[in-house]
Amino acid sequence: MAAYLAVIAAASLLLAGCSNGSGSQLAPAAGQALSKRTSVVDPRLNIRPRNVTGTHPIKPDCCAYTKTLFVSDSGTNEVQMYDFPSNTYIGELSPPPGNVFAEPQGLCSDNKGDVYVTNTDTESIFEFSHNGTFLQALNDFGWYPVACSFDRSTGNLAVSNIETTADGPGSIAIYTHASGFPSIISGPGVQRFYFLAYAGKTGVLYFDGESASYSTVFGSFKNGKVKLITISGATIQFPGAVAWSAQTQSMNIGDQDNPVLYQISPAGVITGSTPLTGSSGILEGTIKGPRFIGTDAGDADVKIFAYPAGGTPQSTLTGLSEPIGSAVSPDVPDNSNLSD
Repeated sequence: MAAYLAVIAAASLLLAGCSNGSGSQLAPAAGQALSKRTSVVDPRLNIRPRNVTGTHPIKPDCCAYTKTLFVSDSGTNEVQMYDFPSNTYIGELSPPPGNVFAEPQGLCSDNKGDVYVTNTDTESIFEFSHNGTFLQALNDFGWYPVACSFDRSTGNLAVSNIETTADGPGSIAIYTHASGFPSIISGPGVQRFYFLAYAGKTGVLYFDGESASYSTVFGSFKNGKVKLITISGATIQFPGAVAWSAQTQSMNIGDQDNPVLYQISPAGVITGSTPLTGSSGILEGTIKGPRFIGTDAGDADVKIFAYPAGGTPQSTLTGLSEPIGSAVSPDVPDNSNLSD
């Protein structure tokens, strides 16, 4: 176990070394040995971490807020909570009893308002209630989970595994009714899975990732089959957010190397764009009604934009180190509004 933890620590330090501004490092060229990647952050991104210290316990009045925005900070191994959309700080989410947050990355919420955290370095997914109470841990041993999405049509939970703990190709893990052990779905032509999102209540899951030659791939999963989709109308340099909008009834895909969010059709055609002015590295994104919440690892903050208009941020959450995931949770079940 000690040797295993040492390997994980070494991998995390290696990734941090690629992104701390001391020198950008390009992804290996095609044909070179694949390096271990446990993070969805582009290793070429110039991370400028903030000096964050101390902890902030959850306030007793957390449940008085109608909606709560959860943000994972992989740089400090913390998950923070804010009232949404006022951005009032609520507190820090406590890890499960006897456990820790270790490279928390993707977040997603379900029909009850529960929030799931992909805790990459422990190869597991933690589920919390709206008020921050720990509910369960899902086993994803042998994989590095990095993002998740809840299927509102079936109650299943989809998790993207960037790769195996032995550096093998990644996968999608499907947890039936968000419990038990997952079914593992591989994707021919996909080496690393990054972000993913269900399209409303259709049961169709969309994802992005990388091929073995480090080119961006986009695809869907339906009826047990993975389908790769060629993107036309734009070039995605490095996989970014995949997010569904109930308001525009469209799937969206981002690019960590460009300040824009694209609307994309099921056939892969870019149908529109949302400029994310002033951002330097948007990772996971959440669309809630007329707003897009983008975690900006490059600027160490969370930027909230008008959606689909975009432009300069309406508001910004600061005091973070390397924010990656976001999810909005209501305080009571509201199936008519959760997909906004």
